[in-house]
Amino acid sequence: MGRLAEDDLMHTSASGSIGSPMSTASLSAAPTRQGYRFGFAAGKCTELQQTVDSYCKTRESGVSGSAAAKIRVALHVPDNLTHSGLASCINQDRRLSQTGTADADVVVLAQETTSASTMDALRSLSYGTAKRFLLIVEGDWRPYISTAVQHGVRAILWRPSFSASSFLHTIHEVGNSEVVLSPSLQGMLIDDFLRVQNKVLAPRNLTTHGLASREVDVLRLISEGFDLKEIAQKLAYSERTIKNIIYQVMKRQGLRNRAHAVSFAIRSGLI
Repeated sequence: MGRLAEDDLMHTSASGSIGSPMSTASLSAAPTRQGYRFGFAAGKCTELQQTVDSYCKTRESGVSGSAAAKIRVALHVPDNLTHSGLASCINQDRRLSQTGTADADVVVLAQETTSASTMDALRSLSYGTAKRFLLIVEGDWRPYISTAVQHGVRAILWRPSFSASSFLHTIHEVGNSEVVLSPSLQGMLIDDFLRVQNKVLAPRNLTTHGLASREVDVLRLISEGFDLKEIAQKLAYSERTIKNIIYQVMKRQGLRNRAHAVSFAIRSGLI
């Protein structure tokens, strides 16, 4: 990942909004004699600290009694300089604390390029437990966005437009179970959903929850109090066929009985 020159400073906009872009700081490459540096130098973040203080007070104003719990953040960054820069930024916010991956509320993963190895890293970090990821990346995400969301990605920041304010703001949003994805990424997710719906599910007469349309019809009628004979008459099937439909749903979804099957359909939003 490209990094800022060491003497580059982090500044907030005049408005002091936590969501406003920095005037000079980004993750764009800045060559120095030592290579590329990503600087959030200690002692040079006065304005950033004022912005963070204002943001924290706003968030804490709705919390009564004891102090609000800190959001625990784990950093997974490919190089020490970038890790130090992001860690320094996190340290400016008293509502955040750094921790290991196992205990983290938010895992920050920074990648120079987007590839299948990024998905492998997400899969490895999320193995055995549900994690919420914030990615700092660059490149074409179209082949990967659905898989990334599946593995727990809840926010993506683009390296060229990175700013400390957006970084802190996004950590707070993800830590509070929000999703921060740009309209273009949301559009990609919708396109992927429609592609699966039209090319995979619809030809097999399945819904997104793995039930066929007639299976949903049967469960809906059961939920409305009809017995098997009445359901068979309404759907123009034999009673034996209705029993087989219910059995197949229970077997495929690991359900214990008809009531459990109806409950599954309700929870899935199918009826």
